[in-house]
Formats: sequence, C-alpha cells, structure tokens
Amino acid sequence: HSKKELLDISVPNMPQQYPKASAEPPQITQPISVLTGSEDKDDFIDFESPVHITGIWEPAPTIEVLSLEDGSNAAIIKGRFFLWQHSSQGPVEFLADNAVVFFTGNSFSIKNLEDPGNELASGSIQSVYLTGNIVMTESNRTTRAQEIYYDFVNHQAIIVNAEMRMFDDSRAIPVYIRAQKLRRINEHLYDAEQVQITNSEFYLPQTSLHASRMVLLTPEQVNQRQNQIETQEDAAT
Repeated sequence: HSKKELLDISVPNMPQQYPKASAEPPQITQPISVLTGSEDKDDFIDFESPVHITGIWEPAPTIEVLSLEDGSNAAIIKGRFFLWQHSSQGPVEFLADNAVVFFTGNSFSIKNLEDPGNELASGSIQSVYLTGNIVMTESNRTTRAQEIYYDFVNHQAIIVNAEMRMFDDSRAIPVYIRAQKLRRINEHLYDAEQVQITNSEFYLPQTSLHASRMVLLTPEQVNQRQNQIETQEDAAT
C-alpha cells in the first residue's frame, strides 16, 4: 500500500443533510494534496503530546496496521471512535466512523483488547484522514463534516462539506460557517470555498452571506491588515 492510495478521495457536492453512519471507508479516486510544509516531517512530530483513541460503544472499532511504500505505517480504524490530543496548540478532539492514521516506526501503539479501559491506541502521529459523521472540536469552535484530513505536524486541515459553529461574544450570537471545502491554515486563519455565513442553524436560513471563496480572519488580523494597507498607501504618497 502507498500513502497516496489511502489519501486519494473525491470531493462531493455539499449534501442536503449529513449522512448516516458509514459502514465502510470511502472508495479512493482522486488525490488531495494542498497542505504546505516539509515532506520530511519525522523530526517535527510532537512526541510530547500523544494522540489517544478510544471506542464509543460495543462492538469496539477494529484497527488494522499496514506498512507503506515510503517506510511509514498506517492504521485503518473501522467503527465509531473518539480521538483527542492536548498540546501546546490547544486541545483538538474528533468523533468519526472511520479513519486512517499515519505514523512512523513505533511511535504509535495499538492496545491489547484484554487490557483494562476503553483506550484502543495512543502515541505520536503525523496525520489522520477521517470519514463519516465527523465532529471536530477545538477551542470554542465545533465543526461537523463528511471528511477531514488533519496534519498534526503543521496543525493544518482540509475539511470537506463543513459546518463550523462558533460564538460571537461581542454580539452574543452564534455564527455558522458552511463550506464545500474549508482549509485550516492555523488556529485563527481559515480559507473557505463555496461558503455561507449565517447566525441560523437551519439549512435554509432567512439571512446569510454567500461567496465562492472567503478568507476568515480574527478582528486583530483585520486591524493588522488595515494598518498594512494604510502604511503602504502612505509610503506611495
């Protein structure tokens, strides 16, 4: 098996509603490769902040480990599970039906089913590809999606058919962002395609803003960008 075979997926259109739990991982057809950063990431894996995986209910998820052509490993998880990491970047948590976890060497270990507790696996990983009824939580943001590829080295992500919910404290209202494809560039910067922003949880809200592409910034980033523009205009005059 190669990493490309396990990562290649097709990007579907935004659904009318989220699908029921999937029984099998998706078929592999078209590659996604938009994350930036060094390809040789072994030296940058966060060994101080391991990832933990636990089952949700019985029967427990199954885990199959494969060796890839580039010398790394992949663990294929089938069945509803909970994955989390608490690191210097802050906590990030996932619920999903299926996943492929990419890691190197013995950095990630599978627990014996006879061991006490419901933890299935733990360790340091490079990335994970998740599918099926995904719920991703970080800080005050909750994102539901069909597919997510999360890079634990660069803390970047690609989120397909995403619905992100956050809360605007200054206005005391929820904010919903729905996008066909949402890229997490860092904790405060997102790039969205075919995006809708609204304060309504309904699929067809009364008031919403639509765009083919949108870059989501924090107020601090907006002010910083405005200052840069004003500085450039002053320099030009």
